[in-house]
Amino acid sequence: MDAADLVAFVLVLGIIVVSLLSNIVVLICFVYNPEIRKQVPGLFILNLTFCNLLLSVSNMPLTLIGLITTGHPGGSVFLATCRSWVGYHHLYASCTLCNVKAKGARTQFIIFTVALHSLTFLLTLIVLCVTYLKVLKVARFHCKRIDVITMQTLVLLVDIHPSVRQKCLDEQKRRRLRATKKISTFIGTFVVCFTPYVITRIVEIFSPWPISPYWGVLSKCLAYSKAACDPFVYSLLRHQYRKTCSLLANKILKRSPLNSSSLSMENNTGRSNSNTTNNIQLPANKPLGQ
Repeated sequence: MDAADLVAFVLVLGIIVVSLLSNIVVLICFVYNPEIRKQVPGLFILNLTFCNLLLSVSNMPLTLIGLITTGHPGGSVFLATCRSWVGYHHLYASCTLCNVKAKGARTQFIIFTVALHSLTFLLTLIVLCVTYLKVLKVARFHCKRIDVITMQTLVLLVDIHPSVRQKCLDEQKRRRLRATKKISTFIGTFVVCFTPYVITRIVEIFSPWPISPYWGVLSKCLAYSKAACDPFVYSLLRHQYRKTCSLLANKILKRSPLNSSSLSMENNTGRSNSNTTNNIQLPANKPLGQ
């Protein structure tokens, strides 16, 4: 195993570890917190988590074994067995071994590969964009309603301080951009992670020159990284998941929320006492004439 294979091995292993840990944490938070289970996207997140876990325990280890053995994972017998299940004969519509020497086998393989990626990548991307654009439309409608209510309130409050008014206007701008940023992140991670691998597979069919195996592994790792990014993009960076993780960490470390809150109150009390002392001592440093 040379240096490039070692780097690829470490990269795939790191993606497997991060994907397993992060998706298991999302699953634990989903089971532990009933508020998360009541949310509308809860079923979607649960489905996505199970898919990522299945990918982490099935496809990723096979790629790792292939990097170690520098060949087909499991050997030629295992590969032939797998191909006997995934091969398809158009005459009797049954799974069988793929005959490479058959007439028109390359054309059938090209049609199969293009159709596969069209259904798994292109169709998924279209559904993703259409769905999230509808979500963005609803979010902007609600933001517009909130903006109208806010502006009416600002007009009625004549004596409001200019800084408070400016703060409300800044919050309006942030509210408009927040939904756009989130949806752009959802679609952007899908495109960035899967596009290089899909383009590589399609170019590999029509190109007379072989594709570099290192680029193939890198594009595969980029596709695998989607399973490690999804828990952070969709779940773990949200307030309820972070709060649940904090409660679980306190429970594991045998710390009750009461002790942690009392500790923070003591810190705040000490900080306020020090600030009070400084405020009392400040006038003593001023001249008597002031």
